Amino acid sequence: MRPPPPRIAVQRARRTAAVGRVAIRTYAGYKRTQRRIAGLPAERHEAEWERTHARAAMDITITARRLRGLFIKAAQFLGARADLLPEAYIAALSTLHDRVPPQPYRAMRRVLREELGDEPERVFRRFERAPVAAASLAQVHRAELRDGRRVAVKVQYPDIGALVRLDLANLRTVLRLVHRLESSIDLAPIADAVGALVPQELDFINEARSAEAIGAALAHRGDMCTPAIVWELTSRRVLVTEYIDGIKISETAALRAAGHDTRALAERVIDVWGEQVLRLGHFHGDPHPGNILVLADGRLAILDFGLTARLSSTGREGVAALCRAAATRDPMAMAGAFEQLGYHARGQGPLAYMGLAGRLMESDPTGGGADADIERANVRLAQMLRGFNIEGVEPPALLVMRVLGLLRGLGTRLDRPGPALSAWLPYAAEQGMA
Repeated sequence: MRPPPPRIAVQRARRTAAVGRVAIRTYAGYKRTQRRIAGLPAERHEAEWERTHARAAMDITITARRLRGLFIKAAQFLGARADLLPEAYIAALSTLHDRVPPQPYRAMRRVLREELGDEPERVFRRFERAPVAAASLAQVHRAELRDGRRVAVKVQYPDIGALVRLDLANLRTVLRLVHRLESSIDLAPIADAVGALVPQELDFINEARSAEAIGAALAHRGDMCTPAIVWELTSRRVLVTEYIDGIKISETAALRAAGHDTRALAERVIDVWGEQVLRLGHFHGDPHPGNILVLADGRLAILDFGLTARLSSTGREGVAALCRAAATRDPMAMAGAFEQLGYHARGQGPLAYMGLAGRLMESDPTGGGADADIERANVRLAQMLRGFNIEGVEPPALLVMRVLGLLRGLGTRLDRPGPALSAWLPYAAEQGMA
């Protein structure tokens, strides 16, 4: 096997060392707290553990933000596992978003040249070197095709595939070490989930197919659209799509100035996702405001299909049961629906499920920006699931809960407070689900 280029070897060494350092600091911190509380009154134990959780969570968050790539994704997965982690971790890890400083154009040009087979200046009539967005695995540039069409060009970072494989191996090593030292903590499923998902995100052909499939399935709707794929220029590491201009759905002042009814827009967004989840069973898993635009003609444009999921028939039936219970505000029915989805209360009776149902139905009166929506949705989910085992819940069904949290936050900002579930009832009533 040929040795890696020097730049990759150096990056590998640095990343491995950084992961090792944070793992050692985290473990040592918990051991210090364990020794310290031995001499303290019992009533001070919880506060000491909370401080330790908060320090470790911040250390891990800072390291993930610096390393980016797969560690951003892994931290996001960890941030969704409210059944495994203390709330301090959920709050800290939820601040990690896929928006990072861009890489210089000279680095991206090499990828473009390799994937397109020519210099980007020859392939496109115009190519903007400054990106319009940057995420953990790729960044997006505006361009214009030879025939005059404006397009968005999503380009993977150089060598990201090799670094992801290294990061995944490091992650598995750390999690195995944690489990060996503390047998009660088994986070191996996190590494498995990240290992299954991220390689798919690194193949833009998969993303393009998902975007096209969901767009085609929703083509009957005149109130939304998805960007067309430019297949002749799309490859595993470069995705070229139609460029869509619009107002970000979180920019309420601009929407109202343009004459849009924000509450009606919220209802439409909720309806579009209800159709995806319950009619199609194939849905966009990240409806944060940066991925939804409002066009001049009032249509919604849905962007970035890097995270999509497919619900099994059992998962759809469980979500449909939640919709029916939400429409009637029946907490016992909601408790039964959660059990059907695979949620298990640890050593608790039916009241635990009823409490979970009640929290899902509570209104969220707070506002905030797009990032605040994501953080609040994850923390709220953590609070809801405290005391529950969710190993039996299929990952797409758990993702639906996060989608509902994001829709709740978006609805609040658009003057449509309250949960989205009851609005999905018409789709739950189809195909024998209700």
